[in-house]
Amino acid sequence: MQPDPLVSRPDVLLTLALPLALEEDVLDVLVAHAGQAAGFTVLAAEGLGRHEHLSSAMEQILGRSRRRLVQVAMAQPDVQPLLTALRQAVQNPAIVYWVTPLLAFGHLGAAEAAPAALPAALPASLPPSAPGAAS
Repeated sequence: MQPDPLVSRPDVLLTLALPLALEEDVLDVLVAHAGQAAGFTVLAAEGLGRHEHLSSAMEQILGRSRRRLVQVAMAQPDVQPLLTALRQAVQNPAIVYWVTPLLAFGHLGAAEAAPAALPAALPASLPPSAPGAAS
């Protein structure tokens, strides 16, 4: 599969965290805005914290709410228009989002050119004293 030269290469990752009850509404908006969200990933998640609403008896017993994370790799200029569409269609303070930079994006297919090098300012690995570093 060759990349489409007219499609912007993703440079940010938009992540939406939402209650299960809003999943289909949010996905409908994303599908309707395929120009900005060409594809996305949906992950099961659980929310914990004092601002988390526990709606079912099971959630109250467990102390956490069942949620979905929706991740969209996209071009940064498309983020605000997509967030505007989401706000208009599904205005709900229980949906939170964050946007992070994507350092690299590609496919592992044999036909794709070699990926560009990551920025030199990034450490190649965690220092030995960092949490999660291999020992």
